[in-house]
Amino acid sequence: MEFIMEFVEGFGLIEGVVTAFLAFLGFIGGKLKPFLEETLKSVKKESDSYIISTLAEQGVRLINERFKGESGYEKFEHVTAWLAERAREREIPIKEDEIRGAIQEGYDLSIGKEKKKTEQSQ
Repeated sequence: MEFIMEFVEGFGLIEGVVTAFLAFLGFIGGKLKPFLEETLKSVKKESDSYIISTLAEQGVRLINERFKGESGYEKFEHVTAWLAERAREREIPIKEDEIRGAIQEGYDLSIGKEKKKTEQSQ
């Protein structure tokens, strides 16, 4: 009988420790949640930015090849529409001025790479 009483009392102690531990984890989780949410938002924003930048550069090259006879303005409008569609497909929120800025950066990168290739081949 004494053994049973000790076991029951011991179980109560274990239950108390487990309850305290779970309460502690809940407290820590509550404190970490805002931090983790902000970190995930930041990572997503950086990822979206990288995707847009890469797509802008690809779009500039694609449109330059596809529409060789057209003016720079017409090419710019084509690549703007193309990039907006790619962003929409990937559910990346982006404003028109951000698209235009990304295209300009993509154009600069594309021109820089072309110059590098030309210099290396000479």
